[in-house]
Amino acid sequence: MNQMDLLKMRIGLYHDLRVDLRGKYLLDKILHDDHKVSKEILETACPKVIFLLRRPESTLKSILNMARMPGMEGYLDPQKALVYYCSRLTNLVKYAQVVKGKYFFLESDDLVNNTDSVLRELSDWLELRLPLVNCYDLFNNTGKAGYGDRSEKIRTRKIVETNGYPELSIPPQVLQEAEYSYQRCKEKLSIDRAYN
Repeated sequence: MNQMDLLKMRIGLYHDLRVDLRGKYLLDKILHDDHKVSKEILETACPKVIFLLRRPESTLKSILNMARMPGMEGYLDPQKALVYYCSRLTNLVKYAQVVKGKYFFLESDDLVNNTDSVLRELSDWLELRLPLVNCYDLFNNTGKAGYGDRSEKIRTRKIVETNGYPELSIPPQVLQEAEYSYQRCKEKLSIDRAYN
């Protein structure tokens, strides 16, 4: 992502939402390593970077569940899901190093289990005039392929806990490797954020 991509995102959001975007934050949720944010953007655009870290078991199960959808079959193998997950964690740490600790870090379990508290903290950090609340609007592309979460949970219009896909299992060795990478990433994000 570069400066031109930011402009295209702004134009795309305007066409999708039909609202005045002046003075508002624009969110780009980057879920894949295919979408790189340039160092130029991270250093000059002064973005508000938020790292949301999800525990390994629930993440891997989510990836395996998503692999059931047409076009996503490449991640049906837990080992491939592990490689993808660990690569994402490595890249989160790299982004954190570029923005030099100027980011907000939270774990997805905290967002689900302590929603109001986390939203208050995040609202303060973003210096919002109106605080974030545990409800949201749906838009034209909500739930559509290529726009994030395709599950029915997104349609609840609030932050809710998922069932965690209990029917799926992760091999112990895969889970152990994922847990190691997760702990390293969490430690790095926590330490860097704490001292900057």
